[in-house]
Amino acid sequence: MSTVLSSGATSASWPRALHQTGSTLFGLIGLGHLLAVHLLAPPLPEAEREVAALSARVTSPLVPGGLERTVLELNTGYSVGLGAVGLAFAMLAWFGVRHAPELALRRSGFTLVCLAAAGTMFALSVTSFPEPPIVLSAASTLCYLGALVTAGGPAGRPVR
Repeated sequence: MSTVLSSGATSASWPRALHQTGSTLFGLIGLGHLLAVHLLAPPLPEAEREVAALSARVTSPLVPGGLERTVLELNTGYSVGLGAVGLAFAMLAWFGVRHAPELALRRSGFTLVCLAAAGTMFALSVTSFPEPPIVLSAASTLCYLGALVTAGGPAGRPVR
Protein backbone atom coordinates (compact mmCIF):
# COMPACT_ATOMS: atom_id res chain seq x y z
CA MET A 1 0.00 0.00 0.00
CA SER A 2 1.39 3.39 -0.91
CA THR A 3 0.48 6.79 0.43
CA VAL A 4 0.35 9.83 -1.79
CA LEU A 5 1.07 13.14 -0.11
CA SER A 6 -0.44 16.29 -1.46
CA SER A 7 1.84 19.27 -1.97
CA GLY A 8 0.05 20.96 0.95
CA ALA A 9 1.00 18.13 3.32
CA THR A 10 4.58 18.25 2.12
CA SER A 11 4.87 22.03 2.46
CA ALA A 12 3.23 21.95 5.90
CA SER A 13 5.92 19.56 7.13
CA TRP A 14 8.76 21.94 6.20
CA PRO A 15 8.48 24.30 9.18
CA ARG A 16 8.49 21.38 11.62
CA ALA A 17 11.44 19.66 9.94
CA LEU A 18 13.42 22.91 9.78
CA HIS A 19 12.63 23.71 13.41
CA GLN A 20 13.73 20.27 14.62
CA THR A 21 16.87 20.41 12.48
CA GLY A 22 17.72 23.82 13.94
CA SER A 23 17.16 22.45 17.43
CA THR A 24 19.38 19.45 16.74
CA LEU A 25 22.19 21.65 15.42
CA PHE A 26 21.88 23.98 18.42
CA GLY A 27 22.01 20.99 20.78
CA LEU A 28 25.15 19.70 19.08
CA ILE A 29 26.91 22.91 20.09
CA GLY A 30 26.15 22.33 23.79
CA LEU A 31 26.87 18.60 23.64
CA GLY A 32 30.04 19.11 21.60
CA HIS A 33 31.27 21.72 24.05
CA LEU A 34 30.70 19.46 27.05
CA LEU A 35 32.43 16.54 25.35
CA ALA A 36 35.34 18.42 23.76
CA VAL A 37 36.16 20.78 26.62
CA HIS A 38 35.22 18.83 29.74
CA LEU A 39 35.04 15.09 29.08
CA LEU A 40 37.38 14.25 26.21
CA ALA A 41 39.82 17.15 26.31
CA PRO A 42 43.48 16.22 25.71
CA PRO A 43 46.07 17.21 28.32
CA LEU A 44 46.81 20.92 28.40
CA PRO A 45 50.04 22.27 26.92
CA GLU A 46 52.61 23.54 29.45
CA ALA A 47 51.67 27.23 29.15
CA GLU A 48 47.97 26.47 29.68
CA ARG A 49 48.78 24.23 32.65
CA GLU A 50 50.52 27.20 34.28
CA VAL A 51 47.47 29.41 33.69
CA ALA A 52 45.15 26.69 35.05
CA ALA A 53 47.34 26.27 38.14
CA LEU A 54 47.30 30.03 38.77
CA SER A 55 43.53 30.26 38.25
CA ALA A 56 43.06 27.36 40.68
CA ARG A 57 44.86 29.37 43.40
CA VAL A 58 43.28 32.80 42.90
CA THR A 59 40.00 33.17 44.78
CA SER A 60 37.30 35.75 44.32
CA PRO A 61 34.33 36.46 46.57
CA LEU A 62 31.04 36.34 44.69
CA VAL A 63 29.50 38.90 47.04
CA PRO A 64 31.18 40.80 49.87
CA GLY A 65 31.49 38.41 52.80
CA GLY A 66 30.00 35.55 50.77
CA LEU A 67 31.30 32.40 49.17
CA GLU A 68 34.71 32.46 47.59
CA ARG A 69 35.48 30.52 44.45
CA THR A 70 38.66 30.20 42.47
CA VAL A 71 38.79 31.60 38.97
CA LEU A 72 39.09 28.02 37.69
CA GLU A 73 35.93 27.00 39.58
CA LEU A 74 34.02 29.99 38.19
CA ASN A 75 35.19 29.42 34.63
CA THR A 76 34.50 25.69 34.78
CA GLY A 77 31.11 26.21 36.40
CA TYR A 78 30.03 28.77 33.80
CA SER A 79 31.35 26.61 30.98
CA VAL A 80 29.62 23.40 32.09
CA GLY A 81 26.46 25.26 33.05
CA LEU A 82 26.11 27.07 29.74
CA GLY A 83 26.92 23.94 27.74
CA ALA A 84 24.19 22.11 29.64
CA VAL A 85 21.74 25.01 29.19
CA GLY A 86 22.42 25.02 25.44
CA LEU A 87 21.74 21.31 25.24
CA ALA A 88 18.62 21.57 27.42
CA PHE A 89 17.24 24.51 25.40
CA ALA A 90 17.64 22.54 22.20
CA MET A 91 15.96 19.49 23.71
CA LEU A 92 13.02 21.58 24.94
CA ALA A 93 12.63 23.19 21.50
CA TRP A 94 12.87 19.82 19.73
CA PHE A 95 10.41 18.01 22.01
CA GLY A 96 8.11 21.03 22.13
CA VAL A 97 7.61 20.89 18.38
CA ARG A 98 7.41 17.12 18.38
CA HIS A 99 4.53 17.12 20.86
CA ALA A 100 2.89 20.37 19.70
CA PRO A 101 3.63 20.69 15.95
CA GLU A 102 1.43 23.77 15.70
CA LEU A 103 4.25 25.69 17.42
CA ALA A 104 6.25 25.37 14.20
CA LEU A 105 3.38 25.26 11.72
CA ARG A 106 2.43 28.88 12.37
CA ARG A 107 4.48 31.98 12.96
CA SER A 108 4.83 32.00 16.71
CA GLY A 109 6.79 33.58 19.50
CA PHE A 110 8.19 30.12 20.20
CA THR A 111 10.04 30.05 16.88
CA LEU A 112 11.05 33.70 17.27
CA VAL A 113 12.67 32.92 20.63
CA CYS A 114 14.51 29.95 19.09
CA LEU A 115 15.66 32.16 16.21
CA ALA A 116 16.87 34.83 18.64
CA ALA A 117 18.78 32.25 20.71
CA ALA A 118 20.44 30.74 17.64
CA GLY A 119 21.24 34.18 16.22
CA THR A 120 22.80 35.25 19.51
CA MET A 121 24.84 32.04 19.60
CA PHE A 122 25.99 32.74 16.04
CA ALA A 123 27.09 36.29 16.93
CA LEU A 124 28.99 35.02 19.99
CA SER A 125 30.51 32.18 17.97
CA VAL A 126 31.82 34.50 15.27
CA THR A 127 33.51 36.73 17.83
CA SER A 128 34.75 34.14 20.33
CA PHE A 129 34.63 30.50 19.22
CA PRO A 130 36.33 28.15 16.72
CA GLU A 131 34.79 27.06 13.42
CA PRO A 132 32.50 24.17 14.50
CA PRO A 133 30.15 26.28 16.65
CA ILE A 134 30.21 29.05 14.02
CA VAL A 135 29.02 26.64 11.33
CA LEU A 136 26.49 24.86 13.57
CA SER A 137 25.01 28.10 14.92
CA ALA A 138 24.80 29.64 11.43
CA ALA A 139 22.99 26.55 10.13
CA SER A 140 20.71 26.49 13.19
CA THR A 141 19.85 30.17 12.71
CA LEU A 142 19.04 29.57 9.04
CA CYS A 143 16.85 26.58 9.93
CA TYR A 144 14.84 28.58 12.47
CA LEU A 145 14.55 31.45 9.98
CA GLY A 146 13.38 28.98 7.33
CA ALA A 147 10.83 27.54 9.77
CA LEU A 148 9.51 31.01 10.43
CA VAL A 149 9.33 31.92 6.73
CA THR A 150 7.66 28.66 5.65
CA ALA A 151 5.17 28.62 8.54
CA GLY A 152 1.57 28.96 7.47
CA GLY A 153 -0.22 31.66 9.36
CA PRO A 154 0.46 34.44 11.82
CA ALA A 155 0.68 33.79 15.52
CA GLY A 156 -2.64 32.82 17.00
CA ARG A 157 -4.11 31.47 13.77
CA PRO A 158 -3.82 27.74 13.15
CA VAL A 159 -2.80 26.53 9.71
CA ARG A 160 -5.58 24.80 7.78
